Amino acid sequence: MNTAIDHRNIVNKPRKVLRNSIILALLMIAAAVISGYSLDGMRGGYALIVIFGFIALTFIIVAFIYYPRAREFDRLVNDMNPLAHWTFSEEEWKLFTEEDLKESVDANKASLKMLIIISAIICGILALVYKDSFFIYILAGIIVFYGVIAMTVPHIKKKSLLKGNRDVIIGKDSIIVGSSFQTWKFLGAKLRGAVVSNESNIPLLLIRVDFPTRHGYQESVIRFPIPFGKLKDAEQIAQLLEKKTVTD
Repeated sequence: MNTAIDHRNIVNKPRKVLRNSIILALLMIAAAVISGYSLDGMRGGYALIVIFGFIALTFIIVAFIYYPRAREFDRLVNDMNPLAHWTFSEEEWKLFTEEDLKESVDANKASLKMLIIISAIICGILALVYKDSFFIYILAGIIVFYGVIAMTVPHIKKKSLLKGNRDVIIGKDSIIVGSSFQTWKFLGAKLRGAVVSNESNIPLLLIRVDFPTRHGYQESVIRFPIPFGKLKDAEQIAQLLEKKTVTD
């Protein structure tokens, strides 16, 4: 089921974020200390201390979030017996990136339509209450801004996948798809199930994960291809992950 993992070609991006966050946090703390000693507090010293301190706290929070991700990444890569390590031909990987792009664009279009409907209702209410059309321009700008992001990000993701390794490494609690890393053993995330899909040009294994947000849990689907001849292995992995949702 598995091929050997070449560690030289796998970059622990969460660890890079962790390291950079710690370095930047230390620099901000140093800047705050220097500001406190070199500037009079009433002439901007206190303000700079607060600003640098807030930025340092932000980087510390980022480091706190990425530390378990970096550890889980290393654990998956160093696992001598992951659920699967698949490599793909260029054609298989191209079919996957095209399907992933289509799914991402369709999902973002649905979200954009919902945003337009909600914005239209809000605009109507505000226009009736305040008799002012300025709100329309504000919400129209928000819609255009979100629309540009929603249509651009999937293409950026596709380019990133095409440039990265054509590998998928599947673990019990995380997965690496090309250059992308996802884990459901992270700050309240929950594995909700897995299923094999044959509805696209290439068979896909879909893993459903709930991630905590400010408004409760939000479902995310991790999609990745199944190489030729590995369909039965993928079905076994899906069954194993389904059982894991019951035991966790």
